[in-house]
Amino acid sequence: MSALKKVTVNGTLYLGELKEKDGKYTLSSALMVHDMGTGTISTYLKAKNSGNLETMKFGGGLLEPMVADLNPNEQMELDMAELAMGQAKKTALPALENDAFDGILGKP
Repeated sequence: MSALKKVTVNGTLYLGELKEKDGKYTLSSALMVHDMGTGTISTYLKAKNSGNLETMKFGGGLLEPMVADLNPNEQMELDMAELAMGQAKKTALPALENDAFDGILGKP
């Protein structure tokens, strides 16, 4: 996976993966965010998990992005949240399957 970046385009902040080729940019796996406050990283991962991220193309001198890496605290939050999301995925599906099974059997 490419490194997650903070990318500002035309005054709007996004989290996403930025690639540049010949002065044109592709921002993939992107989510518009208001700021990097508490919960932003978890909101990003939930959007990624549910397939609600965007891909945008821009460049050619009209819109140049301002790009920043996650700071060490944000990177640590991302690393911890990715671990938590991985654990949640391992336990969520079996729990849903058990609930559906109980529903079919008519168990409360």
